[in-house]
Amino acid sequence: MASAHDFIFTTIDNKPLDMKDFAGKPVLVVNVASYCGFTPQYADLEKLHETYGPKGLVVLGVPSNDFGAQEPRTEPEIAKFCESMYGVKFPLTAKQKVIGPDASLAGASKWSVAGAPAPKVNGHDFITGKHQYTSDIVRPGMMYGKVQRPAALNATLASVETKAVEKVPGVTVVHDGDFVGVAAPDVETAVRALDQIEPQWKAGEPFPVESELFDYLRKNPAQSEGFGGRADFGRTFGFDAHRIVALTEAVRAFGKHAQRS
Repeated sequence: MASAHDFIFTTIDNKPLDMKDFAGKPVLVVNVASYCGFTPQYADLEKLHETYGPKGLVVLGVPSNDFGAQEPRTEPEIAKFCESMYGVKFPLTAKQKVIGPDASLAGASKWSVAGAPAPKVNGHDFITGKHQYTSDIVRPGMMYGKVQRPAALNATLASVETKAVEKVPGVTVVHDGDFVGVAAPDVETAVRALDQIEPQWKAGEPFPVESELFDYLRKNPAQSEGFGGRADFGRTFGFDAHRIVALTEAVRAFGKHAQRS
């Protein structure tokens, strides 16, 4: 198999679904099941389909019974369930085997990337240090970020003093609401810069210990919308995806400025 476009699924109503028909479009392939903790994501996936489908995004649901036997229904039952419960209109495939020797897709050893064989893991490189992790990669103008963590769970930022760190050459400070972070040309400078920030936090509550984390999340579910109702998880434990994106954009802008200077 040269690429994903060479694969042909069978649809939920037993028709061929040629992936070549989606060439040139972004395709989101999602394993789904009717008796799974993530089953409500059908509604979110349908929102994606309605919002971005006209712009080219293809949402493709792939039912499977391979994960805890959470999809025992037949194809007609799955189709009826998805339409009646969640109003699903995005395409669904027939049930697929996705793990084991009978899996519908080729095993990882046969995958290719842009038509070339996927790189294989070399255990010798891990031992000798030749293998590069993401953190080992350095690019021109690259910046390193550090984020100030709250002192307690659900603590809010009362005030913050950043005058000292703003004078450090090459350091960018990002402050947005309860988010405070820095970006610097190297890790050591970023760590030192973060130490110079003086935050004052409004009291929260103690962080749950690892052994209590599951019970805490079960008793305190996130209230905001999102896949599986988990969109607020990061905010609860001291980081916010939206503000991390803001920091990323600030770092990019700063990097471009530095390259021009």
